[in-house]
Amino acid sequence: MYHFCVPTFMLIEYNVSNCLDIVNGAKFVAETFNMTENFAKKRLILFRDKLLQAKSDEEHRRYMELGTPRLPPNRMKPMRFLKGH
Repeated sequence: MYHFCVPTFMLIEYNVSNCLDIVNGAKFVAETFNMTENFAKKRLILFRDKLLQAKSDEEHRRYMELGTPRLPPNRMKPMRFLKGH
C-alpha cells in the first residue's frame, strides 16, 4: 500500500536522498504527495531500510568476491554432539 501511494522511483526522482532524517523528509513527502505525516514517515522508513539493505548487500557481495579462504567443515563437533559428549 505504501509503495503504491509513493513509488520508489518517485522518491529517487525527487532526490529524497537524506532519508535518514525521517522527520524533515516526512514533512516534504506529506506535502508533495498530499498525505499524513505518519503515512509519509512509514513510507520513508521502508525506503530507508531498502536503501540500507542494498548498501549492505553490495558490501557483502564485494567481500565475498575477494575470495576469502574457506575453512574446511569440522565434522567431529556434530558427531560429539549427537553422541551426547
